[in-house]
Amino acid sequence: MEQAKSILDTGIKLNASIHPGDFGVGFYLAPHLKQAVFHANKRRRKHRQELSYGVILHYEIDSAILQSMNCLEFRFKSYDWGEMVYQQRVLNNDTTHDVIIGPIADGSIPGIITACKTGSISKSDFIRAAGLGVLGIQYAFKTEL
Repeated sequence: MEQAKSILDTGIKLNASIHPGDFGVGFYLAPHLKQAVFHANKRRRKHRQELSYGVILHYEIDSAILQSMNCLEFRFKSYDWGEMVYQQRVLNNDTTHDVIIGPIADGSIPGIITACKTGSISKSDFIRAAGLGVLGIQYAFKTEL
C-alpha cells in the first residue's frame, strides 16, 4: 500500500527498487490482471503486510507510442532472453532500451545469481536455470520516455 500511495503522490521513480528486476532497474508492469493479482499478493506476503490483499495500479499503454520507443521484446525464453537477464541481474550491465518486454525468470533467481557470482555455476547454467517455470510476461519501462 505504501509503494502504491507513493507512486500516486509523487509519480513513478524508475530507480526506486532496491533490487533490479530481470531486465534491470525500471518500472515493471504485468499485462494481465490475474498475473498482477498473483504478484501483488506475493509481494504483500513477502513483506508481511497486515493487509489481506495486494494493491494493483491499473495503467493503459498506447501501443502507437510504445512502438515509437526503443523497445526490445522476447516472445519466449530463449538464449538471447537469458543473456539479457544475465547481463542485467548478474553483471548489472544496464541496457539503452526504453522498454523491454518478455517472460519472467524463475522465482529462485536470487539464489541462481549468487551461485553464478561465486562461480558455483556457469553462465550457461544460469541461463538454463533462469528459464525454468512459467511466471508470465513483464513490461520493464527503463527510461523516462
